[in-house]
Amino acid sequence: MLMIPWKLVRDRVPTLIKARGAQCLTKQLEGRKYVQAIAKKLVEEAKEVGAAKDRASLISELADLQEVFDTYRSANMITLQEVEHSRRRKLEHSGGFKEGLFLYLIFGTKEKK
Repeated sequence: MLMIPWKLVRDRVPTLIKARGAQCLTKQLEGRKYVQAIAKKLVEEAKEVGAAKDRASLISELADLQEVFDTYRSANMITLQEVEHSRRRKLEHSGGFKEGLFLYLIFGTKEKK
């Protein structure tokens, strides 16, 4: 039997796989390995949000992203209030992203005095 480590999955996915007659094994991660796996999953879900092709897919991927975000936040013992406070502080200081400003840096020019 060949076993290939794959990825962090939702809690009921192994049961759903076995219900279809397929085989899988799981290992429960803890501590640092668990937090690292969730961080990797957060990046995976963010990429899937960016790749969504239609509204329904986007909604589904955003839901996945929110679930992983909440899990990651909780695993790091961070409250939603702490995140919201930081978000508001950054919004007040630097603004949001609603204007769609894309920044270009310019190099190789000398400022005249």
